[in-house]
Parts: sequence; structure tokens; C-alpha cells
Amino acid sequence: MKKYAYILVALCTIFSAQNIVAQIDYAPGKIDWGEEHKSPNNTRMSKIIGTTEKGFYSLRISNPALMSGYPSYLIEQFNNKNKVVKSKELEMKYKKKRREFEDIMLLGDKLFLFTSFYNAAKKKKYLFAETLSSISMKQRNDLQMIGEIEDKNMRRGVFDFVVSEDSTKVMVYHSLPYKRNQEEKFAFIVYDNDFTQLWKKEVTLPYNDDRFEVKGYRVDNDGNCYVMGQIFEDRKLIGGRKRPFYKYAVLSYKNNGVNFKEYQVDLKDKFITDLTMKINDDGDLICAGFFSEQNQFNLKGTCFIKIDAETEEVITSSIKDFDFNFLTEYYSEYEKSRAERAEERGITNRQAELFRFSLDELILRSDGGAVLVAEQFFIEELRSNNYYDRFDTRVSYEYNYNDIIVVNINPDGTIEWTARIPKRQETRDDNGYFSSYSMAVVRDRMYFVYNDNSRNFEERNMNRRFPYRFNGNNSIITLSEINQDGSVKKYALGNNRDEKILTRPKVCEQTGLYEMVVFGERRGKFKFGTLKFVPQ
Repeated sequence: MKKYAYILVALCTIFSAQNIVAQIDYAPGKIDWGEEHKSPNNTRMSKIIGTTEKGFYSLRISNPALMSGYPSYLIEQFNNKNKVVKSKELEMKYKKKRREFEDIMLLGDKLFLFTSFYNAAKKKKYLFAETLSSISMKQRNDLQMIGEIEDKNMRRGVFDFVVSEDSTKVMVYHSLPYKRNQEEKFAFIVYDNDFTQLWKKEVTLPYNDDRFEVKGYRVDNDGNCYVMGQIFEDRKLIGGRKRPFYKYAVLSYKNNGVNFKEYQVDLKDKFITDLTMKINDDGDLICAGFFSEQNQFNLKGTCFIKIDAETEEVITSSIKDFDFNFLTEYYSEYEKSRAERAEERGITNRQAELFRFSLDELILRSDGGAVLVAEQFFIEELRSNNYYDRFDTRVSYEYNYNDIIVVNINPDGTIEWTARIPKRQETRDDNGYFSSYSMAVVRDRMYFVYNDNSRNFEERNMNRRFPYRFNGNNSIITLSEINQDGSVKKYALGNNRDEKILTRPKVCEQTGLYEMVVFGERRGKFKFGTLKFVPQ
């Protein structure tokens, strides 16, 4: 959970139709790198678990051992100078029985390890919470069972967790057994941050399993639970439809699960491309996302819905198209003219829309508005044949992490401004290991850290329609700043080659109001740095 990325204060200024992209020598931030460390053999950094006043904890995972077939998990503690203080491998056996790793969290000042165990005799899967010493990182073997699944299909049951914004409540979610083509069943248990159970409820959905797909869950600071999902007309009709074949629904369970209400989000003839939800400080439910008039992959504009916590009534419901210039910003003159004619003639399938953007963040503004952050992401399957053997086909996958878009929405659902950060990251067969971005919210500005091709910082290339791609070579650590009016500026934070690392944005994390921890690795070595923001 991104602790500092849920409120954007005072982002309420005049709409900026034209983003300003510039390279300026002085960056509003600087990375102070820590010392270089040697990575334990055959391991990779997974995530930053959480931060304290003295530093932070991280999780490292090894590839499965050749003989056992199981990975190992290491928790590492770093001080404020990004130096390793302690490193400890987690013990995954309890009373000679192997447990499966589920997650590890820092809640308040306590470390919790979550593991599961499948009991073949009882055909049940159990979920346990265990505390670790925050000083020695030693496991206390105080296992507490916090979830149970009747699992006759050999470990197919899955647990999931979600934490409230103030980190005082934890919801454990899991499915329950049900027969095929019957109503889907699930359960959730709500705990406080010491894992004292507050309430538990088993739920039967009002839809068959082939008509409802869970997309996300939330628990608010009061322990109320929300489940978001897609309701399908017919799952066999997915793909190629000219009209929407699904709608969204939010299921609300309040007052210890006693009060139930369903809210349906249906844009009639428009496809809801992506939707997410959050609960604001007043307890109001905010749903926001994108829609398309063509299919379930494109973006034409935004949808914004606000539900009052007290009355449980929809008080704001709005859909707004993106500005035409924003949609066609990187079109050629011919493409733009073609889209313009389609707009005038009402030819929907030829109108301008954005392609394959995934909604990553919903940030709630202090005045009741919201900010959406999305990144263009798709995977291409590439096939090549052996010239001498036509049956010898090599398949590879290209991971595309491209432009970032930010949409600032007013409390009434209108779009205040939109911004676009040009980015092109194309890598093969690596799951985009060094691609994508990390984000920080600092006062009234947003910052994005990612890897870019150094050629894009050459003056002659600043106005290129398509930037040079990042593929691991000639890499610059880049910081893009979005100001309160939606203008964009781009800065070079340093050359990865000079630091002898390659930055991994997916591991970087905002750890304070004015700082972010940055992680980089290369050839068996790694180091952390502290990026301190100095907005101008």
C-alpha cells in the first residue's frame, strides 16, 4: 500500500489543454545512493515491506531450490543511509510441516508474516498470521489461524488481503465451495491491526459463478467491506461485441456485515474499460475509471460516481469525453484529419480513442475530486521460424510499458485537466523487469520515476513523435513532474551506467512526504538510494 499516495491537496486550478514538455538542467530532486551490496545467490528483490523512523524492511525471494522445489524468503532491514543492518531467512516449516508463503506486512510498528498450510487429510487450507520481532526479525512462532478454506481440489483455494487506508483494519478474503453454474460464495473476516477478529461473514452472491467476476475489494477505516465485480450477460459472448455485454457492481457490507446494498454501474451503450473504487475520509464511496464507445480495451473518457456514506444514495454520476486534442496528440496529420471526419459524421469505430491503458491509481483529492493514473501496457507474442526446419518455431513475448496519462477530475465529475508523459519501454521475455514507473505525490505535484533512453534527452530528439525505446541500454533515470496546472516537465536524475546499476521502478516506493526509496541492481550487485524532492 502506498502510504502517502492517497490524498492530493489543492490540485484545483485552470484546465491546461496543452502540456508543456521540457528538459531543464536543474531537477526538483536528487538521489543520494547508498553503498553497493552483493545480492545473495539466485535471489531477486521483491518489494519494500514498510518503513520506520530508523529505515525500512524489504523482501527478497530466491528461485526454487533444485532438490526441494521451494523458494526461500529473506527479510532485510536497512537503516536511513540505505545500509543493510540485518538479513534473515524466514523459516517456512512449523512442527516439521512446510508452509506456503502468502505475504508479509508492516502494520503500525509490527511485522506480520502470513503463511498457509494444506491439510490433505481434512482437505482444508489454513491461513496463519505470525509476528516477527521488529529488532531481531526473529519469528515468534505465535501462529494464529485467521482463515480456513474447504479445499477438495488440492490447494486451489486462494486467500487475499486488503488493508484500510489508516492501516487499522485488515480484511481477509477467500472463496467458498459451490457447485458449478450456481451462485458463487465467498467469505471475509475483518481484523484490527493486532489481528483480533472484529467480524466475519459468509456471502452468497446473487449471480452464478459464470456471470460474476470479482475485480477488487476494500475495507474502510470503520471495518466496512466492499466488493467490486463485473456482471456478464453471457461469458461466451466476450470479444468482438459491438455493444457492452457486461456492467459493474459494488457490493457493500456495513455494520459488521448486517447491512447489505448493491450499486450497479452501467453506462448503457458505452464499454467500461477500467474501474476502481476507494473510500474517502467521510466514508463516501468513490468509483472512477474509463469508458470506450468501441470495445473493452480502448479509452474515450472518464466515468465518476460518488455514493454518500450516510444516505447510501448516488450524489454524483458523470461521464466525460477526453478533449479531442488530448486523444490525437501523437497522431499524424492524416490520422488526425481522419478522426476529425469520423467525429463529424458520427462513425464511432473510426473516432479517436486511446489504446490499452491500464488504470493503476485512484488518488482522492481533498476537495472531493479525484486523480486517475494509467499506463499503456500490452504484451505481444512474437513467432519466428527456423529457416532450415519449418516445424521449429521460437515464441517470445515483448512487454510494452509506454505512455503514462494523468486525469484530474473535479468534484462534480468534470475533467479539469489531462496530462500525458511520453514513454516507450519495450523488452523481451523479461516480464518488464526494469520497465514501468514509480509515483510520488509531493504537495500539489506528482512525480514519476522511470528508465528512459538517453537519446530522448538530446535536443534534436525532444520533439520526436515517438521517443526512442528503452530496452536496457543507454539508460537514464528519468523524473517527470506534473505541476498543479497539468503541465509536464522532464528531468534526468542520473545515468544508470555511472551508478553501475539499472533502476527497477516497480520496487521503488514513496517513504515520506518528500522522499522516495529508489532501488537498482546489476550483475549480482544492488543498492538503494534516497530520492529527496525539492519542488520549486
